[in-house]
Amino acid sequence: MSEIDNQTVKLYNKTRKLFRRKYLCYAPFLSLRFNQEGFVSPCCHTYNYRLGDFNSETILDIWNGRKINDLRASIINRKLNFGCVDCKAQIANKNFYAVEARKYDILPYIPKYPAFFEIQTSNRCNLACIMCKPQNSNQITSELYKNVNTFNNEKFLNELNFFIPHLKLTHFCGGEPFIEEKYFEMWQKLIKGNSKIRIDITSNITILNDKTKKLLEKGNFNINVSIDSFKKDTFEKIRRNADFDKVMTNFKYIQDYHKKRGKSVNLNICPITENWEEIPAIIDFCNKNEILVKINNVTHPSHLSLFNLSVDELKNIYSFYAIALDNIKYNKAYIVRNNINNFKAFIERIKNQYEKKSVKNEVLSKEQLINNIKVFILSEMKSLTALEKGELLQKYLLKIETFFKIIETKYPEKIKPIMAYISGIDIAEIIFSAESKNMDEIIKDILFEI
Repeated sequence: MSEIDNQTVKLYNKTRKLFRRKYLCYAPFLSLRFNQEGFVSPCCHTYNYRLGDFNSETILDIWNGRKINDLRASIINRKLNFGCVDCKAQIANKNFYAVEARKYDILPYIPKYPAFFEIQTSNRCNLACIMCKPQNSNQITSELYKNVNTFNNEKFLNELNFFIPHLKLTHFCGGEPFIEEKYFEMWQKLIKGNSKIRIDITSNITILNDKTKKLLEKGNFNINVSIDSFKKDTFEKIRRNADFDKVMTNFKYIQDYHKKRGKSVNLNICPITENWEEIPAIIDFCNKNEILVKINNVTHPSHLSLFNLSVDELKNIYSFYAIALDNIKYNKAYIVRNNINNFKAFIERIKNQYEKKSVKNEVLSKEQLINNIKVFILSEMKSLTALEKGELLQKYLLKIETFFKIIETKYPEKIKPIMAYISGIDIAEIIFSAESKNMDEIIKDILFEI
């Protein structure tokens, strides 16, 4: 796997903060993310590259472990091969404002201990949004998934004490944090131990009771609000079980809360087939009301994802957005620049997708998949000895045989779409998925996506 070339790195760095340009990504140097099963990763986009299992390891051991050090070494060498598929693609496409690694450009130094904890240890939610997954909402059921929540909260609270003095930022998300009691316990501990810690919460703001409001007054909170439409019918169609009028009332409270503290509200949008035409108007509204916008890339479910539309449909959306962009008033204010840059980045993703779809991709055979795995292990796993590489290769070959045996036995009619799906995935992503999950889990993931 080749490194990012110097010219592209220079262009990318021109769009970043001056003091954060040494490495392409700082996530593994300052961040850990915890999920509801106890698995730890560097960020939400590298969830298949598991650094360890919190339920059986300590946070400190994971932070100093081989897997995170392998990732750090790879990034130092300008290689994004350990689950960093999306950021690698966006940098290569020079779509720099779509690079999620940018959110880790937050410190002017490399900390000894984690400065950022991302916590998604519960999927308890009160909504069943049409584009959501069972992993993010227990209101959504699927035959392919069981709601698994094995995170050891008591162990986490005990270990958290050591890290509180070093933390600068925490982020809580999915399901709905404000209905999860164990999060309230964590927030109280964070506020008591270090009142300067910024606590970011991604919320659907359907529930904003006195208990929540009292908590917000005590700590350094930032609320990231999830709203995909400002039209009542569309909003309630997307955010099933939500009351539009109540959310708008709560949104006004959150705006006032941030304004009193000299902060800006963050708005998360999920553009899908139901609301894509509204996105320019939402951007314009947010510019006028000093609201920061983050545009999510929705890939599931396939019938709602813009990225699964035909080439002609994607071209139509691209043209619509390009014209709308010209009509949005621009100024040099930070919020306006941020929102327009994020919108431009999303438009570029649409363009990249229809260009990618215009080229017929080769569907890998079983033999080609095995060969690609061999090449990656032998060339990229530099921290391993030759003996360790050989043992790892044999382990993966057995897993691949198991994979094909399962799909040939249980899902023979799905072999072609499964292989087509795999052919579009970076080989590193395949390897790290195979390492962290059993073959039944991986096949269920693929079936869920296709």
